Amino acid sequence: MVTENPGVNPPTNINNNEDKGKHELSLLKASMHQLVEENLKLKEENENKYKLFGHIAHNLTTPFNAIYGFSENLIENVGDMSKEEIEESAKIIFEASQTLLKSTEKMLNWAYSQMGKIEAKISVINLNPQIKETIKILSYKAKEKEISFHNNIEDKVLISADPDLLQRVLENLCSNALKFTNPGGNITISAETKDQTVEISVVDDGKGLTEEQQKTIFDKAGISTPGTKGEKGTGFGLSFCKETIKLMHGTLAVKSEGEGKGTTFTITLPK
Repeated sequence: MVTENPGVNPPTNINNNEDKGKHELSLLKASMHQLVEENLKLKEENENKYKLFGHIAHNLTTPFNAIYGFSENLIENVGDMSKEEIEESAKIIFEASQTLLKSTEKMLNWAYSQMGKIEAKISVINLNPQIKETIKILSYKAKEKEISFHNNIEDKVLISADPDLLQRVLENLCSNALKFTNPGGNITISAETKDQTVEISVVDDGKGLTEEQQKTIFDKAGISTPGTKGEKGTGFGLSFCKETIKLMHGTLAVKSEGEGKGTTFTITLPK
């Protein structure tokens, strides 16, 4: 008769305890790893917020200071100033006020989009009038840089979008194109109808973008690059555009052949 040696195989409860211990250790390691990642992410977000607030402060205080300084000068010295000097001060105050208003609006739009506060009210709209209105709004700025707008969109191209939000996006994209197009350049707006979508393109022959810039251009909220005549911006426009088009069930893409070869922004929206 052969008897089994009870010491050959460990008792089942010991195996179970070892497996349970390994499992708990594995869970603990995973939790610690997740905690470290979350802490790093939180630290990065806080650093970005500090940069963001600093950039907001800069964008608001610069035009504020111009308005304050030149208006104070007018009040104190208007009796001793020539008509030309008064007109020049008034012009600077007006331009600074415009900059302040646009900067505030863009930053608020971006902030609301980040908090999910913007709601898209989708309806069927005709694209051409939207483009004409955009060109009309930016015509003064285009005239200053001697840049020509070309509207190649047919009279009746119907899309599904929020008209107010789309207008903001178009103004942002066209304003951005004006900023980075050299004096005497061209900006062309066109649309191509697909099976279920319409692709709206804003094409300029300006500075263009590197491959690296194309990868990060929508992510760098608060970071602005000077335009071809030193124009400043808030750095929030393109990030806002991306989030807003997403709300309307569309996409926004960018393409450039490289520096000095112009840029194309393409909005894709449902028909």
